[in-house]
Amino acid sequence: MSWLRAIATAVAIMAVAIAALAYVPDMIVTNVHLSSGLGVALCVAFSNGALVVILVGLRRLQARGVI
Repeated sequence: MSWLRAIATAVAIMAVAIAALAYVPDMIVTNVHLSSGLGVALCVAFSNGALVVILVGLRRLQARGVI
């Protein structure tokens, strides 16, 4: 794997992870008008689900030799 491809892959993975684990939960809290406890529960559920999806995706990419 070339250095350029490795850097591009790392940047893409980090962008997806940051968006899924930071920006989307923040958007849920600020834009969805729910009670405080329900909003936090929704954000926690989304963050945990997104983390699992990211980890499974990374494992599949590793098995295919992409990363």
